[in-house]
Amino acid sequence: MAFFNNFRTKLNGNLNIIIGGAMKKLIAIFFGIMISVSLLMGSQARVSALGNEPAMLINDDVSIDLFPQRINDFSLARVEGLGNIQPGYLLLIGDTGDKWGVWGSSTTTENMFNIYRSMSDQSALKLSFLIGRDHTYQKNSSQKNKRTKRNLESTLTYGWDNINSEKALTVSLDYGPGSDLYDNDNYSSFDYTNYGAIDTTTTSGSAYQLNFTTSFSNRCNQGLLFFNHRYDRVGLSFGFGGHEVSTGSQKNSEGSLSNFSLNARTFTFNTQNLNEQAQLYYGVGTGLGYMSSTNKDEITDNKSSNHTFYFGRMNIAAGIETYISNFDFRVGINRTNTLFRSSGSKLENGTTTEDSESHIGSSSGYGIATGLGYNYKDLQINVLLNNNIFNSGPQMIFDSNAGNIFASFDVVYSL
Repeated sequence: MAFFNNFRTKLNGNLNIIIGGAMKKLIAIFFGIMISVSLLMGSQARVSALGNEPAMLINDDVSIDLFPQRINDFSLARVEGLGNIQPGYLLLIGDTGDKWGVWGSSTTTENMFNIYRSMSDQSALKLSFLIGRDHTYQKNSSQKNKRTKRNLESTLTYGWDNINSEKALTVSLDYGPGSDLYDNDNYSSFDYTNYGAIDTTTTSGSAYQLNFTTSFSNRCNQGLLFFNHRYDRVGLSFGFGGHEVSTGSQKNSEGSLSNFSLNARTFTFNTQNLNEQAQLYYGVGTGLGYMSSTNKDEITDNKSSNHTFYFGRMNIAAGIETYISNFDFRVGINRTNTLFRSSGSKLENGTTTEDSESHIGSSSGYGIATGLGYNYKDLQINVLLNNNIFNSGPQMIFDSNAGNIFASFDVVYSL
């Protein structure tokens, strides 16, 4: 990136002499993109522009994120979300049945160990693993403050092919603190996310939270109704935790928590060649889910609980992709409707207070996206456009305050 920044500085200096501001910005944008591509040698931008339903793109490398065994179909280098603070990446090398890969994304911890590994021509593993310990210590003439955080995060996905279907089983375990235990004298205002143990001159405490998650996915050539394909997923998670803060032998705060969730989803779809220059993707899905959580103050015996149930979460997705020479043009739409949703809460603190509500029919509205692709030999560039380009496109080109033209920018290079 240092090379890119130096080049851009020199380029802008020369352009100031040669041409005016508007044309300079157009050329600088073009060269900035091309230099980034050459240095980094994308799929999420393409998914988002075609209805934001990755299961529909059967032959796309985005299927690797759903079914690890698809690494046997590709040897590539992929970078997603260029321009973000932490872009995603994927590198796959080796022969079919003997692939190795490393990966990361904007949602993973920087020091996580993430790998893919083929187990056979039709199976593979995806592994994420992290063991971390953060330790901070502060001391002055009147107070010491020591905080320690320990994390254990691990996710294992095994994917395999069956007759006319792809399957994947995922198991995740996450152990760590969930919150800042020490905030001046307010011991109760923590949220289980920062530190697992604290030690001051007079106060000490600890907290932990353990979560377990598992899911099973299946994609097959047996759709519902007039659709040819189907993607199914069912997931389960549960967890528990607790905390304790004391001053000497006096407990200031002690509590426990638990959570549970269950969800299931099916999405049935078609991929259709309209002609040699156009591909159509469309499908519909539905799902249901249940979530609950409980928090208890072990000192006062106060307890609060919440639950949510939804049924018939209907999802409609469609996208069309046209090809003209080396360029791809994409437009997609996605909408989610929930047929029924109910939620409730209960507070027990000497008296019992209960609240509940239900809704029939709710919608997230339509999500419309457009994108572009460029293909040159083994290089593919995917761009998701900012939807505001249709309202203020010229302003985005000539005025940086109007926003960016590109919402996302990905690159894939086949090895």
